[in-house]
Amino acid sequence: MEAVTETSGAELLQEEYRKCTRIVLEAITDESFPGDPGGNEEELRTKIEQAILDQVHGLPEELAVKLGTVDPVSLNARAKEIQEQIKTETEPKKRADLQIEFIFQNITLISRVQNGGYFGFTPALAREKSGLDCSLSAWALKEKLLGLPDIKYEFGFPDGHTVGIITIADGRRLYVDAQNGFVAEIEIEEVHDEEHPNTAYPIYKISRYARMSGNIPNEGNVRLTNSGGDESIPNYLGIGKSGLPATIYNMHVFTADQNEDVYHTEIAKKFRATLNGDPGQLEKFQKFSQKIANGFIFEETKFSKLSWEDTDKLEVNRKIDQVREEIFQKKDE
Repeated sequence: MEAVTETSGAELLQEEYRKCTRIVLEAITDESFPGDPGGNEEELRTKIEQAILDQVHGLPEELAVKLGTVDPVSLNARAKEIQEQIKTETEPKKRADLQIEFIFQNITLISRVQNGGYFGFTPALAREKSGLDCSLSAWALKEKLLGLPDIKYEFGFPDGHTVGIITIADGRRLYVDAQNGFVAEIEIEEVHDEEHPNTAYPIYKISRYARMSGNIPNEGNVRLTNSGGDESIPNYLGIGKSGLPATIYNMHVFTADQNEDVYHTEIAKKFRATLNGDPGQLEKFQKFSQKIANGFIFEETKFSKLSWEDTDKLEVNRKIDQVREEIFQKKDE
């Protein structure tokens, strides 16, 4: 059988890789996937990503109705209006401004169906725990932006967090924290740690940023759509095309009882039962997880401990924020 070679030198047979993919699909959807999903490594990853996008479609609205925290109807109606305007607007700056407004409508919805921490990192878990986590929030925003013209969506990975990094029609790059509910224009520069070069994605320093506001129905201009959200912006983060490393990495919580809220969920019990029902499957899944999420957490790099330095105290952060916004404004003059 064809083998997939890992950076550690261990090997995961293609048949085993496909079985692990099936286990992940079941944890994402809470549905049974009998048989072999088929496909090569790249195709299998694409299947997982598509399953997440399919399952997260309509999930924020479903949770909003269940929790009663926000009215999805008015937000979606306004988002639809803006979407139609984006299609007909040809001037890049105006189209970009509309894209920002569209993003704000969607993160208002997403940021108000949270349950804290990483309790909802798959759609099935989010339904059971009645809320999204940061990684699934980023997936939800990506799904909302599918089909929008002149926009590029990437995933941002500050240490311990997941956000959207979005390039809009006029070339501006946005840091969008869908969980906490805010948008900032950023400028970045790539950095390197020669002692730990093998992260799953490039690492960047946020050299400058400026927060933005959006107009929300019945609320007016809002900068933070989640009233209890954390406004912190990191100093460093990784940026990659896929959010899969975060999703797969988080699945270790299903098998580790340090987080009882997740460990005792029905979806976690099913996940463990599947792994434990086949001798050696847990070890195989760990190899699978390591391969996809290899280098995902850059905590060994020198940038990890600097990622949130001076951003954990809001008063300090506001002062930094104010200076950086003034720099951006002067630059634009």
